[in-house]
Amino acid sequence: MLKERRKLLLMVRETPVNLAHLRNMVAATEMGAIVFPPLPAFYHHPPSIEAMVDETVERALALIGVVGAAPRAWEGLR
Repeated sequence: MLKERRKLLLMVRETPVNLAHLRNMVAATEMGAIVFPPLPAFYHHPPSIEAMVDETVERALALIGVVGAAPRAWEGLR
């Protein structure tokens, strides 16, 4: 992907990470990859686990430029 100058999105596990993980994520980022931990977004008050997963997928698709991806924008504290 990177050698073809195409977007690469790495959905890495959130924790724990060790020094090797961090160095590899830095190297990938320096080469143009996007490191995106799939953390649930609770600020939209999702009604279910499925809604959290769907929102994470929408955010990931938007990051790589998929047309039609529609992640919800954060509107601040309610």
